[in-house]
Amino acid sequence: MSEYVRNLPCKVKLRYLDKVVCIDSLDPYTITSEMFLNGQSVLPVVGPFDIMTYLVITHSAYTSQQIKAYKSLEAYQYYKAGFVHNVKHVQINDYFVILAKMTIVQLKSRDGVAFDVELAIIERSEVIRTLIKSLGEDVLDEPIPLPNTKSDFLRKIIEFATHHKDDPIIKNVNEDVQMTEWDREFLQVDAGILAKLLKSAYLLGVDDLTHLICKKIADIIKELSVEELKVFWKNFHQNELYTIQVYARMAPRRFSTMILSSFNN
Repeated sequence: MSEYVRNLPCKVKLRYLDKVVCIDSLDPYTITSEMFLNGQSVLPVVGPFDIMTYLVITHSAYTSQQIKAYKSLEAYQYYKAGFVHNVKHVQINDYFVILAKMTIVQLKSRDGVAFDVELAIIERSEVIRTLIKSLGEDVLDEPIPLPNTKSDFLRKIIEFATHHKDDPIIKNVNEDVQMTEWDREFLQVDAGILAKLLKSAYLLGVDDLTHLICKKIADIIKELSVEELKVFWKNFHQNELYTIQVYARMAPRRFSTMILSSFNN
């Protein structure tokens, strides 16, 4: 039994061991790299409702360089979406155990700091998602410059996107976004930082973060007196607020709906 399996919580370990019965109870982590074969063409064509014969394994489809989700529709979709590469396989009985690497993309901030991020995570940014779709996957061969985003805020956005990697991507500006305890802690910053984070999230099209910050601002404002409100907006940085107001005029439905709906929730 591998160290990975030994360290699993009891209930998780039982589920894991139950899943590998179909491959003679072989712990996939004990399969040596030499046993894996190249050649994606031999892999069966599997639809989203036929995952039982298509086993995708690794530590995590999000946090590892390898792919690890057993009998997982999510992992299969990662494979089909091109989020992984260097795909290899071992056939055991009628099942395929697949080893792959996550596709890593480099983002470069305005101040020249580079971040290596998994493709599946950065696609939570509508701007980056559209860029890749428009220019093709060749754009991934070079660092993607983000001239409007400083490294401090890009790091925060990556942290947020990584934490919310399991959540559906917002496609409708009218969708409500629930704020979790983690989100509240994440947004526990002063007004100036909140303003700049809002600007960065908005420019990158990370709509769930943009919406959550709007909710945070709305919640703060509801509790303030007139004088406290003046201090808050002053700390919110007049230049940042002006810029955001310009965005709101350029895209009133998208931004204004977010901030207004936050007051109503």
